[in-house]
Amino acid sequence: MHIGKVIRSRLTGELILPVSLRINRPDGSFAGVLLESVVIDYFRHFYARFVIDDDSTLMMMLNNGTVLYRHPYNERAIGSSISATPLYQKHIGQQASGVRTPSMARMRKKSTASLICSSFP
Repeated sequence: MHIGKVIRSRLTGELILPVSLRINRPDGSFAGVLLESVVIDYFRHFYARFVIDDDSTLMMMLNNGTVLYRHPYNERAIGSSISATPLYQKHIGQQASGVRTPSMARMRKKSTASLICSSFP
């Protein structure tokens, strides 16, 4: 399976996430490609169900740090990379799932959680 970068559909003008999967014949030879485009608004509706603090963020990203979706919604963040940030380099980029409480922010304990889905690219 390949998950591409978020792009703007030439047909509808909406942001979409292309996903493709190689299809093999029973003997393992190439039989074709299955292509699906997920409309980013799907994630907008999905993540809207999560109640988070005003200073909190939920993100879905590729292993290389490319942001596929951000809640609260911020179109400018979609497609950008967080790979140069200390959080990514120290934890996420090292394939380290877990919860960390590294510091105090605004007199509140600030936690960071990440989950690496090894079955997806």
